[in-house]
Formats: sequence, structure tokens, C-alpha cells
Amino acid sequence: MKKATAHYDMLDKLKEVLEADLNVNTVSYGNIYDAANNTTTVWPLSHFTVNSVDMTKQTFRFNMTLFCMDLINSSKDLAEDDFVGNDNVKDIHNTQLAVISKATLLFARRDMVMAGFNLVGDPKFEAFAHEFNQHDVAGWYCDFSVEVIQSMGVGC
Repeated sequence: MKKATAHYDMLDKLKEVLEADLNVNTVSYGNIYDAANNTTTVWPLSHFTVNSVDMTKQTFRFNMTLFCMDLINSSKDLAEDDFVGNDNVKDIHNTQLAVISKATLLFARRDMVMAGFNLVGDPKFEAFAHEFNQHDVAGWYCDFSVEVIQSMGVGC
């Protein structure tokens, strides 16, 4: 009987594309608060988790959340221009939007579809800037779904 590997395949593909991005230094999986509060994290951080999996007779649909973020650097000087401000939040949003869109759209590429992965719907990215226990961070997160052909051949 063939081993079920869809979960590992999904995680490995997403990890691979994130690690290849020059605007990502750490990729993590699991509890977001553990990752963002880890003192050994080298920022920028991309973090993901699988929230649930829907199974059909032929596929698994992974419902995932992806965070792409970096540390906010603020100047103690008063901002000379209110639009520019005195921190790097706009810069973080710019670079991490590129990271998160590249990572999710990977699963819409033709070669990925041919390999049995398929992005379901259109991801919606939401910006954030807030404090985790030890860090002020900004970036983007999104919930998205990827359908993966299941190799077990059993179905419901």
C-alpha cells in the first residue's frame, strides 16, 4: 500500500519557496506566538500552519494560514513628514507583500498544477502592525486553500 504523503508534500513545497526568498530569513510552522516570540528567530519571519483539511475521494484540501513579517524599526526623532513617518512599516509591507503573494501563487503555476497541487480561489492578504510579547512586527497574513491529489487511493 502506498504511503500517504500529501501533508508532507504540501509543507515541503511551501517551505521550499519561502526559504528560497531573499526577503525571508526564518521559516517556521506551528503556533505563531511561539515563533514570533522566539529569541533566536532571525527576522524577517515567514510562518505557516495547517488549520484544517477537507478530504474528497480524490483530493485533500489544505486550509492554511501564512504570516510574512519583519521587525519594526522606529526612530525616536519626530517624523518630519507624516506620510513617511518614523518607522519602516511601509517598507515591511512592500517586501512582505511580495513574499506572501509569491508563496501563495506558487500553487497556481502550471507546473504545480501538473504535479497535483492547485490553489483554490484567490488569497486575500491582510496587513498588520502590532506587538507580540517581545517584538513590534508588521507584515501580512492570509488564509488560503490548496487542493492536493491524495495518493492513498482510498477516499471516503
